[in-house]
Amino acid sequence: LVLSLASTVACSSGDPAPEPQPAGKTAAVGDPVAAEGEYAKGVDAERHQNYPAAREFYIQAQGHSASYKDTDRRLEALAAILVAQAEYDEVAKNGDASQQANAAIGLATALRSRPGDQRNLHRSQALLEEALGKSPDNAEAAYQLSIVCAEAGDLEGSKTQAEGALERNPDHAGAHYQLAFLYRTDEAPNAENAHKHASA
Repeated sequence: LVLSLASTVACSSGDPAPEPQPAGKTAAVGDPVAAEGEYAKGVDAERHQNYPAAREFYIQAQGHSASYKDTDRRLEALAAILVAQAEYDEVAKNGDASQQANAAIGLATALRSRPGDQRNLHRSQALLEEALGKSPDNAEAAYQLSIVCAEAGDLEGSKTQAEGALERNPDHAGAHYQLAFLYRTDEAPNAENAHKHASA
């Protein structure tokens, strides 16, 4: 059910990713050339945000060569994205603003919780801003946005969002940790503020 809902996710940018071939049209097991071809198609589908197709290509790559390259890790990350996307789509139809905000946070987290070049920080940021729009008091959305800002290189934006998370929830441990890290690694480190948040 989750995969059938998630398979309706369309490519959202540029040229469409190639469609996976039916299982009967693949080469024999143990064919590294065919595995590489399917793997490359999966990477391309991910780049186009066609996660259901990417999943199928990686499965086909593994059919040619078990655990080919990093397909296990990619399939695990794609499963989290597809589940989060299905929940996001479902809650968008039937949920209240708080549920929609939490589903947006879940999808944003799945999209950014991947290895560096596979993260989708732009969409994660948009989803977290959407979550804050639907639930302005949501400390977790502000904290997650702080993380995305830092990963995108916007350290001032990260500080602002972490401080906003603490205004919403003064006991948010993640926001304290984020601020301690940011103060400790700032161009002009602030040991006092770093220690204050590290011990909170």
